[in-house]
Amino acid sequence: MAAHYYCTIDDVQKTGVTLPRIIELSNDAKAETVDEDNFDGCRGSAADLIDSYCLGRYSARIPFDPVPGVIVTIAAALTKYFLYERKNGVDDRLQKLYDAQIKQLTQISNGVIDLGESGQKLPQDGISFTAKTPEDRVSHPDNLTGYIQ
Repeated sequence: MAAHYYCTIDDVQKTGVTLPRIIELSNDAKAETVDEDNFDGCRGSAADLIDSYCLGRYSARIPFDPVPGVIVTIAAALTKYFLYERKNGVDDRLQKLYDAQIKQLTQISNGVIDLGESGQKLPQDGISFTAKTPEDRVSHPDNLTGYIQ
């Protein structure tokens, strides 16, 4: 499990989950405070999922520090999903939320959404360019001895 997290309780509340509901979702028994272990487990699962998508493109930056805003938003939404999931309360709306986050992570992984400098120089559209001189070319006239010029 992740030893780092990309969101806080406040961030999860911004997704529309009240603190009393977070307390209820994070506890297995009636309680008045957030079960930190269960909450950390959910946001750790979110961080692990985010890292798995971002590792190929942003390996030098994982764990993210500072955390890009889009990652905080994705982490909060995924944490919300995992909190509800632990109570078997995932409905169609939450499934769509999860699917949207996976779509964004896929776009980050593919470079459609850019988180800034990745530390890697990836060719655009699979095309790379080199600096060659005319002498390096196989078809240069000097390399075609025996042919009519």
